[in-house]
Amino acid sequence: ITNNSYAVKLGDCNYAGVYDVYSYNVDSLTLANPYVLHVFASGNDGNNTCAPFPKGFATTAGGYQPAKNTVCVGYKRRKA
Repeated sequence: ITNNSYAVKLGDCNYAGVYDVYSYNVDSLTLANPYVLHVFASGNDGNNTCAPFPKGFATTAGGYQPAKNTVCVGYKRRKA
């Protein structure tokens, strides 16, 4: 298991959730090493508001996080 808390680019709604060469490389690495599980933080970008989603949602970073063969973990705090 790998634990990764970094992103390629944060704060850019146009790049949020984009599958690109970084995602592809992580997927290729996972397919070549099926006993390795890559876990990524969703991007720690929860204060962003990316239309058409509600405030604080749909802010998974682009790059590594959208890879198809990883686990992406996020957290959304409820406001009191």
